[in-house]
Amino acid sequence: MCRFGVKNLLKKRDLTAPIYLSQVEVYRWRWMQLTEEEKKISIWFVRGYTPRWVAETLMLDRKTARCIFKGIYHKLAVADASELSRMYRQI
Repeated sequence: MCRFGVKNLLKKRDLTAPIYLSQVEVYRWRWMQLTEEEKKISIWFVRGYTPRWVAETLMLDRKTARCIFKGIYHKLAVADASELSRMYRQI
């Protein structure tokens, strides 16, 4: 269970993109669903920084940082870091 209740927050939000959008527009729509902090963390991750580095930089516990990454992956509907990087290059 995530410390900040990310799982509960994610269940309440509808993260389904409108069906009339192209794939790139869907990526952009999903990106806009992230908070500013999540966007910053995602950009660091795409640039090659590790979750451990992010946790130490933001002075978070590693488990909390891992939970934040899970939330980002869920909101962006990606499975792993390579898919996140691919998506970021297209937007």
